[in-house]
Amino acid sequence: MRCVCGLLIKDWHLARRYCWAYLPIAAAFAAIMVLSDAASFAAYPLLLGALLPLSLQAYDESSGFLHYAAVMPVSRRALVGARYLTAVLALLPGATLLGLAGLIGGAMGRPSPLDAAAVGLFSLLSLLLSCVLLPLAFRFGSERARLLAALAFGAFCVLVLSFGRDGSALLRFDRTGCRAVLPAAVPVLFALSYLLSVRLYAPRAAGGAQSSRTAGRMRIQ
Repeated sequence: MRCVCGLLIKDWHLARRYCWAYLPIAAAFAAIMVLSDAASFAAYPLLLGALLPLSLQAYDESSGFLHYAAVMPVSRRALVGARYLTAVLALLPGATLLGLAGLIGGAMGRPSPLDAAAVGLFSLLSLLLSCVLLPLAFRFGSERARLLAALAFGAFCVLVLSFGRDGSALLRFDRTGCRAVLPAAVPVLFALSYLLSVRLYAPRAAGGAQSSRTAGRMRIQ
């Protein structure tokens, strides 16, 4: 548990230093959602949260942290689990900004076009995106996963835009019963994605540990 907390603190410092621009961008999208009365813009603050773990993974790879972690007393499950917890926590700022934008817009006579349930729906869809991106990043690395991430990003945008500007498609989506299925399905898929990432990351972690030990022996000699 201490290892996971330490990894989360490391992710927090990375996000604060290198990914701080996500917050003003997310705030701009939240404001546009209220001012334009376009429900589809609500997805983008949460989408940025879904992309944040992939960005942090890229910083870890570029700094050599994954090779360093391979020789530390930290299990692969802890390394992968901390990244998945970051994926969950990264949605909180976006959801908070959407709530604040709705309150401010309501005070100005322009209430949010989405209710809390719809924001929760977009959060679940963002977690689904993380379920796809994180196993790719752990297996192939963030650089190779970026092309597939762009394709997944495009598919997500198409899905969001299919909801329409006024949110009427969200009501049709609700009638299909999918809103009742997603809260139960997403945690299961998230857990399966975590187990897949642990399995896929094992060869890369083993290779990183071997290269780190070899480099250490060469320096000693």
